[in-house]
Amino acid sequence: MTEELIPTPAGTKLIEDFVNTNELDQPDGETLRDPEALRAWLGERELLPSGAQVNGGDLESALAVREALRALLLANNGAPLDTSALTTLNGAAERSRLRVSFAPGGRAELVPDEADVPG
Repeated sequence: MTEELIPTPAGTKLIEDFVNTNELDQPDGETLRDPEALRAWLGERELLPSGAQVNGGDLESALAVREALRALLLANNGAPLDTSALTTLNGAAERSRLRVSFAPGGRAELVPDEADVPG
């Protein structure tokens, strides 16, 4: 019997890369050490407009989102659900003003109306 591979949903690699900006099994595994590192990481992935400024509050929010995503991934693998992670992610989605956008062919995607880091 052959196992059928299920395609990885779009965006999953980006989430994986973001969560792995802090490699917990490495002694100094934090990639996003300061606002400039966050700006560079987002810019490399075309997630931030050119010339956008990133401050300490943006970094703090991004790290909170990252750890909330990590908590949900752990819960998906059997760990107890940390409900504060849901609150964090819901707040981030609200600040980004996420909306659904539909493309030809019926493809739907979440699009932030906030252009800078909250988006």
